[in-house]
Amino acid sequence: MKTAKYSRLHIALSFPILYFFLAFQMELAHAQGQLLDSAALAKEKTYTSLEEALEEPEKVYKLDLSIYAEKDLSDLSLWSDELSKFKNIQELMISIESDKNVLSKIPLFKGLNNLQKLKLENIRLGNFQESEIKSFFDELSSLPRLEELNLSKNNLSSKQLFLRNLKNLKILNLNDNVIQSLTTEFLGLENLKELYCGNNILIKIQGSNVFKNLEILDLSQNPIMQVEKSIGKYPKLRSLILDETPILSLPNEIGELKELETLSLSSCAFLISLPDSITNLRKLKNLTIHLDYDNGISRSGNAKYFSLPLFLDYKSIYNTFKNLKLYNPDLKINNYSSIDSMNIEFLNSFMTRKYGNFSSISFLS
Repeated sequence: MKTAKYSRLHIALSFPILYFFLAFQMELAHAQGQLLDSAALAKEKTYTSLEEALEEPEKVYKLDLSIYAEKDLSDLSLWSDELSKFKNIQELMISIESDKNVLSKIPLFKGLNNLQKLKLENIRLGNFQESEIKSFFDELSSLPRLEELNLSKNNLSSKQLFLRNLKNLKILNLNDNVIQSLTTEFLGLENLKELYCGNNILIKIQGSNVFKNLEILDLSQNPIMQVEKSIGKYPKLRSLILDETPILSLPNEIGELKELETLSLSSCAFLISLPDSITNLRKLKNLTIHLDYDNGISRSGNAKYFSLPLFLDYKSIYNTFKNLKLYNPDLKINNYSSIDSMNIEFLNSFMTRKYGNFSSISFLS
């Protein structure tokens, strides 16, 4: 009997002790700069006030200074120096909406050893001196855990990308800049998995051993007319987005992308055909084609016809290929059968009758 009472008493006393122990451990983690996993980080508060964040800097894991920067950039050189106090910060975002606000100094990020995600959008890095930009990238390379970097809308050119030492980078967003090429500037980014480089001034795509681990490549809204044969050098690529580019065709080497699951060609008004080698893309699940003939641009030749390759005769490809989206073209299937693009029921019936389980073709306008 005494043993049972003692056990209940022991349990009753253990709960508050355990609570205080866990609370102590959390405070200790804050003080020591423990890295939070993605689940724990998602639960943390995102601070949007620098003043509030500075009250307890050791508890700040996510900081968004976009609103603060939008209100007043005159003291940026002062508050950027304060960033070093956030030893535990893992996500930092600064985005400026107004084109009237102009920075006089690039923010400093020294000592942010836990920083994993950095967003600097529309702060116009490209307008600074080359020496300042290089120092900025050198400072980023000193951040040992930086994995995601967003430098969109910064007027950056290829020559201003000093990326070589960002060894741990996995996600890079360079949308809305003035980048001309994807070659030597990216040497050293061996761990890069996602590259977003839309709305730049790229004129061709060259494959490179630099991107041997790349899984997602978004080059939409570039004046790309040619996709080089070396595109096959992206062995792990799962998604290739070429929307709103003036490409005419894709090389046969596209069939070497054995892991490709998504190929997006929306609003490619000059696209004539796809190569037969697309039949080699056994993992391809999503193909989007939007020829956009109503945009006032016309091609020479059969402007109203788009030639799909002979992969329509390969039933096995449809065992995994489930999502073919076609926007408004008159299809010229197998180079002999013309099907009105508006006759959706007929086309679905045709595909289902010929391939059994395939019935997901759709027209989107």
